[in-house]
Amino acid sequence: PPGSVSLLRAEGWHALAGGDAGAAARIYQDILDRLPGDEEASINLASIEARRDRAESARRILADAVRLHPESESLKAALARFQAKS
Repeated sequence: PPGSVSLLRAEGWHALAGGDAGAAARIYQDILDRLPGDEEASINLASIEARRDRAESARRILADAVRLHPESESLKAALARFQAKS
């Protein structure tokens, strides 16, 4: 349905695949506004931020997600990768 998180995920992926990182970032942020700490949106937004040379923003996004979902191995692994780069 219009406005659904599933549709937003598809739109985010499409924007990212099409090279529109700005639109993808806005969509993933919209998902995070609705579902704080969402695993997929957090990892994708952090990746976009890292490509924009905003490593601290990427780490913050992932750290916030891990605080909300400490059981997520994917989030913890992504955060560890970003922390290892610093």
